[in-house]
Amino acid sequence: MKVTEYPDIVSRGVMSTPGLVIDGVVKSQGHVPTVAAIQDLMR
Repeated sequence: MKVTEYPDIVSRGVMSTPGLVIDGVVKSQGHVPTVAAIQDLMR
């Protein structure tokens, strides 16, 4: 789900954008991860 409203972003624990949250856990924030990095985060 793409979240664009600041209060919703912060409520998920992301303090800097862009952020990636998987199953409610912040996996990346503040930079755009590479495809390989996202694949590793999803394992």
